[in-house]
Amino acid sequence: MAMLIGMSEGIKGTAFEVKDGKTTIGRNANNILVFDNDTISGRHCAIEKNGKVFTLIDMGSTNGTRLNSQNITEMKLRIKDLIQIGSMEFMFDAEDDEVATSFGPSNTQVEVANGPAHIPETFSSISPFGSHRNTRNYWYILIGIMALVAIVVIVWFTINLLGS
Repeated sequence: MAMLIGMSEGIKGTAFEVKDGKTTIGRNANNILVFDNDTISGRHCAIEKNGKVFTLIDMGSTNGTRLNSQNITEMKLRIKDLIQIGSMEFMFDAEDDEVATSFGPSNTQVEVANGPAHIPETFSSISPFGSHRNTRNYWYILIGIMALVAIVVIVWFTINLLGS
């Protein structure tokens, strides 16, 4: 059985079945896979199964459909392909004998950076882990409150012991 496995926050690890024929994906309730996400169009894209060939088709979406980090309008799928629909990411998976692999090499290209890596400005919208929040300050505040409570408890016990 072919499926999309959620990679983004909120759907991570969830499997969504890709039906025989055409599986439409979007925000509208008349799609087979419905996602309530503002970055996904009403009728965003579809996965069409023809024999053992699965094809990802963008249906004129506003934010586009990406396959292995490349914008596409129509592209054949392979097992373990990464699909980005708006800001949501999925991995395509199926049984080996269910998907054709004889249609040539993948168009995926590796980008090599000449220098130190940096976080792109738009990284938070495509990360499967969601945006990173700086929680260090919260830990300092929590530790400070706990230390203050500990001092108050020690002073209270000391006063009670001396008063007895």
